[in-house]
Amino acid sequence: MGNHDDYGKQLMSRLLGSRWSSCDSRRSIDEGGVRADLDGIISARDNSNVECAVEIEARVYKQIRGAMVDLALHPAPKKLLVVIKAQPQLGDATRIEKHCRHIWQEIAGSNRGQFFMTVLKGTGNDPRQQVDLELLSETLRNMKIL
Repeated sequence: MGNHDDYGKQLMSRLLGSRWSSCDSRRSIDEGGVRADLDGIISARDNSNVECAVEIEARVYKQIRGAMVDLALHPAPKKLLVVIKAQPQLGDATRIEKHCRHIWQEIAGSNRGQFFMTVLKGTGNDPRQQVDLELLSETLRNMKIL
């Protein structure tokens, strides 16, 4: 699955440049003695703080829900879930978004920051960079990050 995550991270890097990091220590959180490393963070323009925590998921719903818990527990004020439809079980974008928004409301509500998500059209095995860059750009503009 690494190539799917890499695909998502490359898209984020192209859009955000140095504001995107998948190795900054601020992406890690302590969950009761167990460290969780999110896929990345988006820093403020002046790099003074983390503006958004990001998880990129290409697996089944169970793994997506786990990523959402990690997002909810990160202190960033904004959370972004990027779903790559690499698994047939996921179905279409409408189903994915409905499920993820329902789960976010159940586990986090409005108490854990603003939640945003996007479902990409391409995958690591079948990249669709132009359309996916447009989808991510639109989401990041809605988040007031771009």
